[in-house]
Amino acid sequence: MKPTQNFDIKVTPTQYIEDCRIIYKVDVTICNNGSNTACFDALSSLISGINILGTNNFPLTVSPGDCKTFDFKFEVTDPLASSATFRIYDKCNDCYKEFTVDINVEIVDCEKEIVIKDLKYNTDVSNENVSYFNFSLYLPSNPQAIFRVWSEPYQVIDHIYNSSSSIIDGLTMFDYGVLTQMAENGEEVCFHVLMCQDNIIHECVICIDAHELLMMIEQVAKSTPSTPIEHEKQQNQQDNLYLIPNPASNYVSVEGIKKDNISELLLLDMNGKSIIKVQSSNTLDIQNISKGTYILRVISNNNKVYYLKLVKN
Repeated sequence: MKPTQNFDIKVTPTQYIEDCRIIYKVDVTICNNGSNTACFDALSSLISGINILGTNNFPLTVSPGDCKTFDFKFEVTDPLASSATFRIYDKCNDCYKEFTVDINVEIVDCEKEIVIKDLKYNTDVSNENVSYFNFSLYLPSNPQAIFRVWSEPYQVIDHIYNSSSSIIDGLTMFDYGVLTQMAENGEEVCFHVLMCQDNIIHECVICIDAHELLMMIEQVAKSTPSTPIEHEKQQNQQDNLYLIPNPASNYVSVEGIKKDNISELLLLDMNGKSIIKVQSSNTLDIQNISKGTYILRVISNNNKVYYLKLVKN
């Protein structure tokens, strides 16, 4: 299958937001400049975060020298996207044509400031080079949708939104050296939330001095016992939850919480990619994953979120 230059495509997009979903309706006119009849029967998106919702007047056949029009709808799940690329396939000539739709979502500042409800250094997941923090953000505006959550600098590894409490719980990571330099320069670490309320897209920002994060790390370091066994006992007492066995090869169980009080387990790699998810269980089958270090997110039935380190050997 090869691209073709035998077609001209004109796109006319219309954007609207419905139930906090960003929808585009696109009219597509295809003109056949070649000598063969074209039979378009497949439309696909080439960009992640773009979901095609449906088409009208498609598939369609376009004779040489003729123009035909179809329309389709797609949803944008990332308001920061600048464009979406699509491909239509001509089965009669085994070729394809690509076209792009510009995306321009209006984003306004928050009407109500978000609040850092909790921020805690996660000693279990962190190491000497990378510092992980559990965070909770309260959104007083009670949005209907959360599109993206990120921190500057670096990244939010994971987050989950509880609409009933209007709280985002998550895990973010920072390079310890960069955090130290930021503290010396008097700089801030900022959390960003891209959300929707009443069909309006808002970007909310809340910042905290890097020095405060560094102080959390240093305070924990001063209180950490000298032996690994004592450190493990202290961590278990602090968080209540721990994994047995850990390291593990086949199965791992979450202890320190009643089995019927666990809503969900989600295994992530250290960059936040989802690996395995199970519901209403305290045991995870890890036989088929690669050796390495992972993060296990535990959500209780009362929506409390924990992040634990798991080593697969």
